Amino acid sequence: MAEATLEKTVCEKCGVNIRENTQFCYNCGSSVGARLVEDSNASQVDAETQAALADLAEKFKIDEDADDKMAKAAAERKKARVIPRKTKEFVWESKDEASGRLVFLIALLITVTAAAIVFVAVFWR
Repeated sequence: MAEATLEKTVCEKCGVNIRENTQFCYNCGSSVGARLVEDSNASQVDAETQAALADLAEKFKIDEDADDKMAKAAAERKKARVIPRKTKEFVWESKDEASGRLVFLIALLITVTAAAIVFVAVFWR
């Protein structure tokens, strides 16, 4: 009986199994895509990559003091936006018998008034 073996790609940095057609490790984020150069040319490409990255960092260098000031200002704005929540207290109060009677009397008064208006409108016409 022939055995099928499945060759799995493993991340070089963290050792996690990588799914097929994946360019980045889902665990550590390192690139695991197709290698563009052979191992013999890897050191040359790494040096070129490092030089290009250093050049970009120099071009886009931002004043770190300004960065800290912006972060502090953003933190202060965030603190100012936060509104402290007011606690609500609920107290159980028993139902009064008088309030139930009052509602019944008002409903009865409205019903009698409406019936009188209908009676007057129908029979006096």
